[in-house]
Amino acid sequence: MKQLFLVLTLLLTVSISVPAYADETNTETNTETNTETNEHYSRFFVVPDILIYRPVGFAFTVAGAALFVAMSPLTAFANIAPPHDAFEKMKDILIMAPANYTFLRPVGNNSVTDY
Repeated sequence: MKQLFLVLTLLLTVSISVPAYADETNTETNTETNTETNEHYSRFFVVPDILIYRPVGFAFTVAGAALFVAMSPLTAFANIAPPHDAFEKMKDILIMAPANYTFLRPVGNNSVTDY
């Protein structure tokens, strides 16, 4: 119980202090990029993002990869007809979308499409 309390306290401290520091460094380097990234940033979304959304996104990425492998024989039939991009579309939907949401999206950014 003490370890859980320590971890939650550490995450809360980091979530409060890191965004303030990140905002200061972003304004010095590029104000245009800073306004674009802060549009969907919420400091209250950092802790749920780390504890809930990232692990769930990782699980969806792994499940999508397994589903991609399981469905690849059927996708091969769909790939016969032009434009021959069934594997690319399936990869983008099942693997790349959850992987981008999990690994490329900045922490605290609650937008689905801005990464």
